[in-house]
Amino acid sequence: MTNAKHTTLYYQTHFVKDGKAEHLVSPLALVTNDAGVTDLNLGAVHLNDLDSDKEKHTPLTINDTVPEADQFKPMWEEVEQIQANRSAQRMKVHAFVGGAAEGTFTRLEKDFGRYYPLLRDFLAKYHFDGVDLDIETEGRKMKDPTQAVGKVIDQLWQDFGPGFPISLAPGATELIEDKGGLSYVKYRDLYRSHGSKIARFHAQFYCGWGSMSTKDDYLGVVRDSGIPADKIVAGVVTQRDHCEGAGYVGLADLKKVIAAVEQECPGFGGVFGWEYHRSGESDGTQYRDKPWLWAKEVSTALRGD
Repeated sequence: MTNAKHTTLYYQTHFVKDGKAEHLVSPLALVTNDAGVTDLNLGAVHLNDLDSDKEKHTPLTINDTVPEADQFKPMWEEVEQIQANRSAQRMKVHAFVGGAAEGTFTRLEKDFGRYYPLLRDFLAKYHFDGVDLDIETEGRKMKDPTQAVGKVIDQLWQDFGPGFPISLAPGATELIEDKGGLSYVKYRDLYRSHGSKIARFHAQFYCGWGSMSTKDDYLGVVRDSGIPADKIVAGVVTQRDHCEGAGYVGLADLKKVIAAVEQECPGFGGVFGWEYHRSGESDGTQYRDKPWLWAKEVSTALRGD
C-alpha cells in the first residue's frame, strides 16, 4: 500500500452468528485480501465504574467483555499476525475509546489518576499502534469536555510519544462550531492548543453531522475549520442499517464524490467506514460475507486506480 490517504474501518462488531455457530469477523481478511486498509480502529473500549459492585471487577471492557476473555482469543491471534509484519506499510491497529456508551470520558475528567492508567496499560499490553478518542453525547454532561480530552491527549503523548497516532472522531460539523454539536467539545480550540499532537480527525459525515453525497460538506469543513485536509478523514456508513441509514451513500456515488473532492482538494485525508461488519451489503450480494471488498473498492478509488 503506497497510498498516503487513509482508508480506515471501525471494528466494533467482532463476532457474528451463523445459525447457532458464532464466527469471527476477521481483521486478518483485510490483509490477506489486499483490501488497502491503512487503519483499523478496534473497540469500543470502555472504562467502567470502579465504585460499582457490578462493574469494579471489569474495570475495562471492549463493548461489554473484558479483553482477556476466551471469546477474544481468535481476534487477538489475528491482530498479532497483523502486528508481526514490521513493514511501515502494514495496516495499523488502533484502539477506539468511548463511543455512544457514556461514562469513559466522564470518569477520566473526574478521577484521571485512577482511570487513565487502565487505558494506558491496555494500550501497551496489546501493542496498539495508536488510539482514537471518540467522545459523543456524554460530553454534554461534563464540566469541560475540551479540557478533559486535551489532558488525555497530553498524557498519551507523554507516555507513548509522537510515533503513536492520536485521533478523534467528531461529528463533521463540530469542526466548524465553537459550541454545541455532538459532544460539546470545542474542536477548533482543541486544534489550536493540541494540533501538533493530533494525527487526524475521523469526521462523521452521517447521522445528521454532514454528508458525503456531494463534495460540498467536506470542502466546507476544510475551508471553515482551519484544519488541514490531510488531517480530516471523511466518515461514511458502510451500509443502510448502520445509523439507521442516515447519511448512507452508495458505493458507486461515493467513488464519484471521492474523485470530485480529490480534484479540488489534493490533500484529502481519506475515508473511514462505520463499520467493518456488513460493509457493502446495501450495494449488492457480492459483498455478503466479504466486508473487506467494500474497503478494497474505496482504497482503489482513493489511489485513483
